[in-house]
Amino acid sequence: MVEGRIRVTAIEAPAEDETVLPTEISGSAGDLTALFHGRDRIAGLVCGGKVRLRGQVDVSESSPGGAGRDEC
Repeated sequence: MVEGRIRVTAIEAPAEDETVLPTEISGSAGDLTALFHGRDRIAGLVCGGKVRLRGQVDVSESSPGGAGRDEC
């Protein structure tokens, strides 16, 4: 489980008919990017908002970026 504050949200469409909402989160354990597939928005998920995430973690060096970035 990871808890932190949302730093950046963006909407991406890496493939036709596939939307990904990457959300950068900063917490006491460090920074990570959560990828929400098939979503272009999630109610209550806003810059500066506090979140608690549970799920699979994949460690990679790449960081998603794209149009529609909303930096806090």
